[in-house]
Amino acid sequence: MKARRRDRIVKAAAPAAGGFKWRDLVPAAALLLVGLIGLVAATLAPTGRDGQYVVVAPPWYDLPETLALIRRADGGIVDAGGPDAMVIVHSDDPGFIDAAYRAGAWAVIDPMRLRGCVGFRPASTPAQGG
Repeated sequence: MKARRRDRIVKAAAPAAGGFKWRDLVPAAALLLVGLIGLVAATLAPTGRDGQYVVVAPPWYDLPETLALIRRADGGIVDAGGPDAMVIVHSDDPGFIDAAYRAGAWAVIDPMRLRGCVGFRPASTPAQGG
């Protein structure tokens, strides 16, 4: 009796005929993708600390178009030395994030976490004091 039961358990635990299929990984890959998107969104969410944000405009915007978008949202420019569609801005207005989205921004994110990754550099060389 025990041998029959053991045989049924072994058969149930054996892999299905046909072996491994890539489609078996789809649920795990989907869960990984959703988790990564959530992690990136939580990491880059704007804190509003010091009133600074990175405004991400559509990628086809050049710098003047991005600056016009920021002006429409009533933000001030802090740094514009990285990609043309990304500018660090300042605003004390608690509704700035919504205003930036209404003006056409694709994203408004925290500048402190992004600054080292994107490689913002000064737009011009600062004058040497003497």
